[in-house]
Amino acid sequence: MLENLNVETGRKIPKKKLKIKQIASTTVRMYEHSERFPEIKKGKIRPITIHLAPTDACNLECEWCSTQKRGKNVLKFSEVKGIIDTYVDLGIKSLELTGGGDPTVYPHLEETIHYAKDEKGLDVGMITNGLLLDRVEENALKKLTWMRISLSGLEFNQDADYFSLDTTRFPEFTGCGFVFTPKTLQDDFLKRVDLVADYLEAKYIRVVPNCYNIEDIQWTKQIAPKLLESYPKMLLQVKDIETPEECYWKYIKPFVNSDGYVYQCSTNSLFTGYFSEDWRVCHWTEVKEIYEKELYSFDTSKCPYCFFSQQNKVITEIKTDVKHKNFF
Repeated sequence: MLENLNVETGRKIPKKKLKIKQIASTTVRMYEHSERFPEIKKGKIRPITIHLAPTDACNLECEWCSTQKRGKNVLKFSEVKGIIDTYVDLGIKSLELTGGGDPTVYPHLEETIHYAKDEKGLDVGMITNGLLLDRVEENALKKLTWMRISLSGLEFNQDADYFSLDTTRFPEFTGCGFVFTPKTLQDDFLKRVDLVADYLEAKYIRVVPNCYNIEDIQWTKQIAPKLLESYPKMLLQVKDIETPEECYWKYIKPFVNSDGYVYQCSTNSLFTGYFSEDWRVCHWTEVKEIYEKELYSFDTSKCPYCFFSQQNKVITEIKTDVKHKNFF
């Protein structure tokens, strides 16, 4: 994307506004990996990326946190290397560091980034509240393909000091995000978010509803679009949450938690506040066996709603044995 410098602030500004489909998890990204479609057609699904939550520890205590009932688990670096090695053998192209807790609290964050990027050739992304980024080695941060800084903590931590962060240390593609709640309508919160994001030189601000509550999701869908019109960087994402009949997301984008277990997806904690045993696929040391077995769908009756419903529909459609395929 071409960029200019703002003559008043000296900061880079985007020439063209990004679209949510360019920066978020949507079906669009699945089509970027169409070379895998013939495999899926034959009943074989290999992972493209993994969510990895290396620690339960966090420096904030946000009241709506999706993993607020999490434990105190921390993966050893040897385990992280084993997880990465295992999934590289299975075909992953990228690693997304997330929570659980906050990745910047993980004592082996830099080692993890270096290992995934330099040793295994993976693209690495990271989601963080950002407040501890100055403690992370610049060399590691620069190796990130992208980083998203969650600014939702501004609601509960008025002293959150993002203006002390050195943005020259950030990866080239850095964005921000926050959860749209009734509190975001108070005390010029949107203006504060926009101001902080501008300082952080964020290329976008991803806005999502409080995923804990379906009513909040619908409320956001009705209220947010008009309010966000004044903030060009803010991109609203309200997903189709219809529960699909079949779910194969554990194969393409599994969630590896700090307890060492692989889970169906990252949505589970939204229903319980933690990752429950009912959603476990297996321990990471057993994961290769899952891919050797016949494909099976997760029992979606356990899901009140789904944030990957559209992606699952694409997978199901690819798997379909179409008759007379040359007729549309």
